[in-house]
Amino acid sequence: MANRRGIDTKRQVKDLLQQELPMVYRIALDLVKDSRVPPSARAKLISDIFRAGGLFIDAGDDRPKEPYEMSAEEIQAELTRLQSRRGQNSAEIFD
Repeated sequence: MANRRGIDTKRQVKDLLQQELPMVYRIALDLVKDSRVPPSARAKLISDIFRAGGLFIDAGDDRPKEPYEMSAEEIQAELTRLQSRRGQNSAEIFD
């Protein structure tokens, strides 16, 4: 249960951040344009905001990719996997 709660919480935070992303993006742009902010801090800020918004691939994210996120090769591999699974299920049903 604790893990499921963690997943739910993570998704809720991502959803909230994605809703607020336009405002956060405008703030980040203001900071990027501010010459008083060191360049490395500006780059890190933008990277962190985009990563938090789910715009970068997150290796720790356990959700499967959506079809629009997949390359042609990934879609083909997923179709092959699903067809294989369907064939296995059909054999089990009729045996």
